[in-house]
Amino acid sequence: YIYLGSVVSQRGGMKATIAAQSKEKVKQLSKFQIFVAKNFSSPLWVKFKVFNACVTSSILYSCETWLSGDLSPICSLYNEALCSAIGVRSSVCRDLLYIESNIHNPRFVIKKKQYDFICSILENVELHKPLMFVLDLCVLHRTPMGVAVSNLLSGLVDLEFFAQCRLRIADSISTRRVFYRQCNPSIKPPTVYTKQISYYEPHRLAYSRLRFGSTRLPMETGRWVGSACLPSNGCVNAVRFRRQSISLSFVL
Repeated sequence: YIYLGSVVSQRGGMKATIAAQSKEKVKQLSKFQIFVAKNFSSPLWVKFKVFNACVTSSILYSCETWLSGDLSPICSLYNEALCSAIGVRSSVCRDLLYIESNIHNPRFVIKKKQYDFICSILENVELHKPLMFVLDLCVLHRTPMGVAVSNLLSGLVDLEFFAQCRLRIADSISTRRVFYRQCNPSIKPPTVYTKQISYYEPHRLAYSRLRFGSTRLPMETGRWVGSACLPSNGCVNAVRFRRQSISLSFVL
């Protein structure tokens, strides 16, 4: 059975399909990063709108059938695109990324789409007899896809995603999470990221990087040592340091 280009079979192997999808959609990530770079001063809600309308819909295309296989390549593309939209390094803490942006992680989004897809099929069994035949075989023989379908129908899709993220942040002793709790004691998304309030984007960017611990100062990224003392690079680093310090002063 073929659904949106993805083959659903009794064996249920989707690893090759997911890997091919992630390799093909790298160009979508590059296009989005170019868009963010060219539209640097655009409000964050505009970047989020492009992220949801173009990037997410393209990367997660036909994800309803990814009931088995490794989702890591797709998650990497999704997270990197989200980091590009906010303007922070791709190595930031994922829990902070989802809480701050108020956006679910890709695994939750995929599972939710799969749950809705399975429910819609069960409501119209007569229209999807070939697919139901394949799914019944998978569930009967306990293939990875069959186990995934059983888990979805058992209600194992966690709807309290943000609550779990807050719990992990609250219980963590890592430096970035401790600092984030000091900046955001309630561990809730700030109003800076809402559409109704549009801040000057360079100031919003400095605000986000400070909270994420991703300010990209030369002394933080390790590029300051050995380069600040050189005459050719010292002035450049000093200017960069001053620009980011000025932006942070507006936030603080």
